[in-house]
Amino acid sequence: MKKNLLYIFCLALSSMVYAQVGIRSLNPIGAFHIDGLGNTPASPITSELTDDIIIQNDGAGGVGVGIGKIPSTNAQLDLQSSTKGFTLNKVALSSPTDITTVPTPRSGMLVYNTNTNTSASISEGVFFHNNSQWLRVDTNTSLPELTLSTLLNNTPTTTISSTSTHVGTALLKFKSADGAIKVPSTSAYAFCIRLYGSVPAFTIPVGRDNPVYHYYIYLVKKSDLTILDSAELDLSVFSTKEMAYMVTLGASLQANDEVYIYLGNAKDHPVWTLYGGSTTSANLTSLIYWKI
Repeated sequence: MKKNLLYIFCLALSSMVYAQVGIRSLNPIGAFHIDGLGNTPASPITSELTDDIIIQNDGAGGVGVGIGKIPSTNAQLDLQSSTKGFTLNKVALSSPTDITTVPTPRSGMLVYNTNTNTSASISEGVFFHNNSQWLRVDTNTSLPELTLSTLLNNTPTTTISSTSTHVGTALLKFKSADGAIKVPSTSAYAFCIRLYGSVPAFTIPVGRDNPVYHYYIYLVKKSDLTILDSAELDLSVFSTKEMAYMVTLGASLQANDEVYIYLGNAKDHPVWTLYGGSTTSANLTSLIYWKI
């Protein structure tokens, strides 16, 4: 009977005791305290906590974890070290939309991607998930870098089949023989094209007072030929005269994406031959693009 009463008393007492667990600590701070060197006094200074892990009530119904320090009340995880860093999990993402390597990723999740396969449109570095795709944390703090290219060869426009597609238009080749322009990193980009060239002799149709003709320019993704941006150019064109026009197209692209630029004229409208081939003449077609 006495044993039963003692057992019941111990149970009742344990429900009223606030327990502090200390490992190698004679003066535990918080609910759980690991003192690696066993040298932390009851009122420690910062340098005496470098080997400690402390879990304590944050005063708002939760807990905070401090490594190398007592956790701040407004932090779930609080780290302190002047000689160590925080290492993210290293994973090899297969693409920006990869939901297999890290199953069912959540918005705000951080990882360090180790995949450097450029064909995957992803590069090595820190990525966060925005509940739709993985985005690289940009470390570039410099001013936008401008990339200048000139048209490789004289290029005449061709007649467009339909204004809703780029079919029938001429490919403008600026940087490579196949006309592809590769962007270095994930971002929004602006492509500013200065079109310069001449039109041949033509006759203005009877009854048409204003010699305005239509040309169409397209920014197209190389991988699937998706139109990323386009513009209609309504130009005053005069027979055998040279003319210039500037237009800017834009798109959001992933690292190592490639794009094409196409230009075409409307049916029965004059062919516009753009000048290229020179790197010193001002009378030529050129492209400047930059990361926004």
